[in-house]
Amino acid sequence: MIDALNLAGAKLGNYRLLRVLGRGNMGVVYLATDEALLRPTAVKVLTWSPAEHDPEAWFLAEARSVAQLNHPSVVQIYSVARHGPHRYIAMEYVEGVSADVMVSRKGPFSAERATEVILQLAAALELAHASGIIHRDVKPANILIKGDGAAKLGDFGMAVSALRAPHNEIRAGTPHYFAPEIWRGEPATIATDLYALGATYYYLLTGRPPLDGSTIAGLSAAHQRQEVVAPPELAAEVTAPCMRLVRRCMAKSPAERYESARAVAWDARGVLRELESPWLIAHEAGARRADTAPPSLREADPAWQARGFRFEPFIDLDPSEPPYRGAPFDVLRSEIAARIAASGATLIIAGAPGSGRSVLARSMLAASPGPRAYVDIGHAARAGGVIQRIARAFGAVASATTTANPEIEGLLEVLAGAPPAAGTPLIVIDGVVPGTRATAEVAVLSRAARATRYFSLLVVGPAELSTELGGSIPATAVVTVPALTPLQIRHYLDSWLRATRPAGAPPLIITVDAALIAGHRASGSLDQLNALARQMIIAGGPIITSWDAWTAVDDGHRTTRPAEPPARPAGWPTPEVLRLINHCRVAAGLAQRSPPG
Repeated sequence: MIDALNLAGAKLGNYRLLRVLGRGNMGVVYLATDEALLRPTAVKVLTWSPAEHDPEAWFLAEARSVAQLNHPSVVQIYSVARHGPHRYIAMEYVEGVSADVMVSRKGPFSAERATEVILQLAAALELAHASGIIHRDVKPANILIKGDGAAKLGDFGMAVSALRAPHNEIRAGTPHYFAPEIWRGEPATIATDLYALGATYYYLLTGRPPLDGSTIAGLSAAHQRQEVVAPPELAAEVTAPCMRLVRRCMAKSPAERYESARAVAWDARGVLRELESPWLIAHEAGARRADTAPPSLREADPAWQARGFRFEPFIDLDPSEPPYRGAPFDVLRSEIAARIAASGATLIIAGAPGSGRSVLARSMLAASPGPRAYVDIGHAARAGGVIQRIARAFGAVASATTTANPEIEGLLEVLAGAPPAAGTPLIVIDGVVPGTRATAEVAVLSRAARATRYFSLLVVGPAELSTELGGSIPATAVVTVPALTPLQIRHYLDSWLRATRPAGAPPLIITVDAALIAGHRASGSLDQLNALARQMIIAGGPIITSWDAWTAVDDGHRTTRPAEPPARPAGWPTPEVLRLINHCRVAAGLAQRSPPG
């Protein structure tokens, strides 16, 4: 043992030691100043090594192992030297904190953030394993998180050669991250690092190790026999994809784990995409169903079944296949498809809120043959900026090759690798509001699309965005979704009935006048029209009349019949309502009605 615990203020070679940063298995790490290059440096001074190993040889082995790993997610080695009795390694100083300290201060990482970190670590381990190095001590304390969010894997003090791993090696690492084979005294392998990586992922998600025990024997038994349980505090949409990765990394048998760190990285990219675009994943799964119903529709509850419905009608559509395929949407789909066919195009889909512009954009996304991503800025459950969220959807992380816009560079790196045969990647950004940070990010994306031609961009927002984006797109790149005409409203309602009612269901008719009044009340908003239509159907009889449309209460998705529906007057429609009906009929090109006789 060499006393290296009180060297603050000392100088080793070119390095002036300032203060202790941390203590590892083999040494004390100091923050130092390189007085020759005038840069902050981390200096690790040897304090200990196993008795059966030569200290200097062991220490040099770590330095040589890391020095051959030139990777942005690995702490870089500058030099290794001896100064008097002290052996030391000078390495990159990472200005940040370890992942375990960050979790202890701020709580568990979000699922997206934790997955981004694991993706970066998997890439670092991929290079290490390809270089014949097994880390053997992957854990949160050895992950350094920089101020920009980038993660770096450090402390290769326990690393060994994958080709020359000793069969009688000491048990290296931290017990909570030991793989079952390590507890059995077997040598470390690539699969051992992947097990620890999965356990680290669980810690980042929850703030605690995946398995525990009151004694070392209990902890050993847990890792060898106990299955990892999904924590109840994780949201349902997060649990499935994240735990899928955790459980495969932490399979009891090494043969059942991922075959490589690269395979972990690939799966982590898929998890990021699934977390950011859950509706798209659901659509892709639903598209393989045997029935022909749009995957956006859900099974009807008893109240709707009693009215002869198989699927619930007039719901808020999250995925992309609306039952209504008539004008003006079919024409707009064809126009948009033609204009985004060339890579690098940016198009704004404008229209009043509730006009169907979001559903139109999503339908274009679903029809795209290439890689795709959807970001709803108004979705509060997802954190991060626009570019960051799109990068997650494509499984990209911030590029370490640039300090300017690293997130978009990382995204472009992924998109550059998309096979041309798969089609042009398409990105949809919904809910962009002028005068916000999102507008600036959309402008950056638009310029990147135009310059690289790696992808096309659809933006859902007001037409004036074309001006505010600073000329990145022309005013001609705006497609406005108009409100449905009175005649289109009836076709829209009938399309919903055909899509949600099975053949042979009792007749249900929405009269022309009912459709016209509902459309007038909705004032062009499909959301409001859907809510009125639900109330008209649930409160009406087999024939939905103008009275049902006039008295329907627009209160969202209520599906119960009113306790005391208003009584229909004998002289319906009243003169006032008749004038409204005839006004709507004229607009629809239909003959006017005569007053009731």
